[in-house]
Amino acid sequence: MSDKGSKDGSEPEESIIAHLNLGQDVLDEYAEAFAVFDKEGEGVITRKILCATMQSLGQNPTEAEIQDMIKDVDVDGNGEVDFEEFVLMLHTRMTAGIDPKEEMKAVFDILDRDSNGLITKSELRYMLHQLGLPVTDNDVAILMTDLDADTDGYISIDDFMNYVKEQKII
Repeated sequence: MSDKGSKDGSEPEESIIAHLNLGQDVLDEYAEAFAVFDKEGEGVITRKILCATMQSLGQNPTEAEIQDMIKDVDVDGNGEVDFEEFVLMLHTRMTAGIDPKEEMKAVFDILDRDSNGLITKSELRYMLHQLGLPVTDNDVAILMTDLDADTDGYISIDDFMNYVKEQKII
């Protein structure tokens, strides 16, 4: 077995991720999230990719905001976010005392494109497509069935939060 040496050749480099003691299931989830941003499979998230992804989610960040987002997590200072930096960012956010209910409410608000307090089938389909997820009408119908607890044809914030709790997301 050969160790990858450090830049000066003295000691092997150790992964940032190794220090976080994350389970493989968590790393797999983080890898899926990273892949949403890294659609080209380049192994990095650039300012351009981050900006395009944020815009696809209905956000309109300025160039300065994008630079700040990258700078906050760009450990090696190369102007891009690689997988390890992405994992570190997610882990930091998940353990930083951020209220998970508020975080999920923010996700709901992004999905609720017309801000009427309900997510429609078309809003759900639109966001999944914007994230680059190949979904069929049947996939969207199944998600709606899973999420729409009161079967009124819409996903309310209560439906959404109940689903998130059932799935042990929060």
